[in-house]
Amino acid sequence: MRCVRRIVKRVALTLGALVLTLIVLWFIGIRWGFTPLQKPPRGVRIEPLSPPIARKDLKPDNGAFYYAKAADFLNQYKQSRESEEQMDALLAGDFPGGIKAIEHTLSDCREVLDLGRNGSSMNSCQMPWLGLRTDLIGLLTPLRRAARLLVTDGRIAEHKGDADRAISDYLAVVKLGTDCSKGGTIILSLVGTTITSMG
Repeated sequence: MRCVRRIVKRVALTLGALVLTLIVLWFIGIRWGFTPLQKPPRGVRIEPLSPPIARKDLKPDNGAFYYAKAADFLNQYKQSRESEEQMDALLAGDFPGGIKAIEHTLSDCREVLDLGRNGSSMNSCQMPWLGLRTDLIGLLTPLRRAARLLVTDGRIAEHKGDADRAISDYLAVVKLGTDCSKGGTIILSLVGTTITSMG
């Protein structure tokens, strides 16, 4: 009997000490906070720097506005097989003998190139929150295609001796990849990294 009382007494003391410790920690957390940052003034609410936004809320002062428009265009555009093969060869470092198909594609996608450059020239870019079923494939795959088009245009410009346009295209691709990486989701960050490496 005495042994049971001793065990109950120890359990009660342990639980009491645990409860007291939690109360002290709770008081310290409420009163001073657990971080070295100062508490905001009374009545001031701190919000996240960049809360998620939807695609419908994108505005022209956001670089993602132009990227999303470029993605919408490319979702409707069908590139020819010949153009894809020539582009693959060009991006692999082999300048193909004929680039008529690529030039036709670049002519068709002139709006995409301009949108990519416009988006990359913006000071701020916040990528929209992506729904897995609706936006993920509809935005990320076309953005990689837009980056390929910009790099292809840069390679052709470089081959023709137009270094300024080539540099502009490569920098636009790097900025596009960097902007994609700010989207917050892991897959968007990975796509952004691959796009940056293209540039």
